[in-house]
This record gives sequence, structure tokens and C-alpha cells, in this order.
Amino acid sequence: MNRRSFLGATLAELGAYAQTAKRYRAAVIGHTGHGNYGHGLDVVWKALNIEVIAVADPGDDGRAEALQRTGAKRGYRDYREMLEKERPDLVSIGPRWMDQNVDMVEAAA
Repeated sequence: MNRRSFLGATLAELGAYAQTAKRYRAAVIGHTGHGNYGHGLDVVWKALNIEVIAVADPGDDGRAEALQRTGAKRGYRDYREMLEKERPDLVSIGPRWMDQNVDMVEAAA
């Protein structure tokens, strides 16, 4: 079994479980001007039947694209405001540059 087939099988199992389990609410933090959204971290929730409720990105264009891609209903310029107002169960933190990740992880925790 190669990595691709293993991941596909794992996602299929998780998706089947997610159909019967609690419906989680996820939020996504990205920064299109500084690392974007990582390797699909903003859309992986769809495969697991998890609702993306909000997206945060200081860039207006990037935020609009992420809203469309994820199906989230609300977008925020500031991730701290999003976390405070939305209170998600799960958070994807996407920027690739370490100068932002620590603050974002601490805020999400």
C-alpha cells in the first residue's frame, strides 16, 4: 500500500465515521499575503463532513476566495476576532511562515 492509497482509505473511514458522529464546526486562519493557506488545510474539512463556519485573512481578495472555496458564511480580517465570536471546535492554521504561526496557535488554544 502506498501513501496515497493509505490516505485515501483513511479519509474514507473518517468520512464514514463523521456521518454518524457529532457535527464539528471549524474555522480557518490564513494570510494570502504571507504564506496563503498551507497545503489544502482550508478544504480538508469537507472530506470529513465538518462545517467550515468562518475564515480569517487580512487580505480582502484572499478572504473572498477562501470563503468561496470553503463554503464558510463569515469572513474576518482579524483571526482573534473570529475566534472570539465564532468559538469553533477545530481550527486550521495555514500560514507557512513561523513569525505568525505561534501567535495564531496561542490564540486558537
